[in-house]
Amino acid sequence: MKTIVIIIILSSAALEILAQDRILNNLAIQEDSTFGLDQQKALVNRLNDLVESTQDFIVGNEDKVELMAIVGNSNKPISLPDKEWPENVTTSINIIRSKLGAITYYAEFPTSESGDWFIGYRYYFDESSGVILVFQRVANFFNSTCQSGLAKELSTYYFSTTGEILAKSYSLVNNDGEDLASKLCFFPYDYKYDVVKSSDDILD
Repeated sequence: MKTIVIIIILSSAALEILAQDRILNNLAIQEDSTFGLDQQKALVNRLNDLVESTQDFIVGNEDKVELMAIVGNSNKPISLPDKEWPENVTTSINIIRSKLGAITYYAEFPTSESGDWFIGYRYYFDESSGVILVFQRVANFFNSTCQSGLAKELSTYYFSTTGEILAKSYSLVNNDGEDLASKLCFFPYDYKYDVVKSSDDILD
């Protein structure tokens, strides 16, 4: 019995270290931090309106969402003008363009072969300048250890027109919307990713 207790304590300590060591790759910010929201409330509200209107547009205008895919061992996306997904897709991509052809929304969704996770990286760009306005990482996953079912994580980063990070919101909830952020969760599917600062870099 003593041996079992020691193992549980060591496992909990290891999980705590892993939970704290979660950094957004090229922005050097802890994934579970929240900052700047009160100071930048007006801007955050405006950018949240942009996010909501874009997602509403996607739901109501699926035919206007441009589809691309990364297939097999390639790292170059291919266009899918016929909306038919090929085999062996490793990443699906959604794009919305302005009337002038500028990318205003870009989202990547890596394929989960196990089905234990869903991850999306969503970018919202300024139509005129192409600079990033909002970046979101959404992750729904099992095996968090802090609860038996699905955990739903959302990080939203808000940027100025010069690309400076102004604010961030973070939430971690279960499938019923109950807060898990205060619990000790394990994040087994935190895969590496980068955040581009301009739509000019998105398909390079």
